[in-house]
Amino acid sequence: MNIREKKISEIISYLESIKHPGSEHLYPIQENIKFFNSITSFKSFYKWIKKEAPFINKDKVCELTELGSSLYDKELHESLIKLERGFVPGFINPLVKK
Repeated sequence: MNIREKKISEIISYLESIKHPGSEHLYPIQENIKFFNSITSFKSFYKWIKKEAPFINKDKVCELTELGSSLYDKELHESLIKLERGFVPGFINPLVKK
């Protein structure tokens, strides 16, 4: 198992551990689990993009970092900064002006 697969597995395990019936975050947790399961291969991600993503309730879904834990905050923000500074200008508007 490579580093990426380990991280995906770790995140899915974390989400499964906080998934409780009746929880206010049950829907976003379930949607995040579907997403992280889909990014294990291009084929499954493409299927998720076509068949699942268009039907996600955008008012109910939230990011991994909004689910009550700061486990992934630093990693997420470092990844976003790296992406913003990448070679794809204009892909993402910077959150903070340089």
